[in-house]
Amino acid sequence: MGSKIEPPHTRNRRDERDTVSKEAEFRRITSKGQVTIPEVMRKRYSITMQTKLQFVPSSEGILLRPTQEEGTLKELAGSASKKWTVSEMLKRLNELREENV
Repeated sequence: MGSKIEPPHTRNRRDERDTVSKEAEFRRITSKGQVTIPEVMRKRYSITMQTKLQFVPSSEGILLRPTQEEGTLKELAGSASKKWTVSEMLKRLNELREENV
């Protein structure tokens, strides 16, 4: 009789906050505005030195979101040669051209 039943939407938020607080790690920001992302989180979210992070303001604070970049043409040049031969690339290029006719 003394137990209080919470609405489902309240329970979900509380569960989420409990999970976040259990996984939270604290870091200090440097005088240059830099902060180190904990290794466990870098691994979990595949964050490398090349990863760009998006800073999103939210009601809870700042959300950091790894972004997927397509890269510039200069950065991509030669990247396919690590996986495909020239003849395989030409074959695929011709297939793509035929699809767009």
